[in-house]
Amino acid sequence: MYFKKVQRIGDVLSTDLRKIVGYESAKGLDAVHVVNTWRQMLGTTMVRYSEGETFENGALKVRIKSSVLRNDLFMQRTELIQKLNQQLGRQIVFAITFY
Repeated sequence: MYFKKVQRIGDVLSTDLRKIVGYESAKGLDAVHVVNTWRQMLGTTMVRYSEGETFENGALKVRIKSSVLRNDLFMQRTELIQKLNQQLGRQIVFAITFY
């Protein structure tokens, strides 16, 4: 009879996500995590002016309904990228595009 090595769930979850769910699924989970973190960073007031967030190939794309807010965020994009990566715990976002 063959028995697999028993592992604690914490050890399994701490292993590389790409090995568990595959590379494409991990990319999708990264995108969801980036968008959720972005929305938390903005806060409830500014999220009302934001929609259509997508993340692909290191670039976060966000539609901003207010031209004034769009310009303000554009001027702060370098700091926003740094803060976003800090909250995510790794360098994953390299650019933010506001449209």
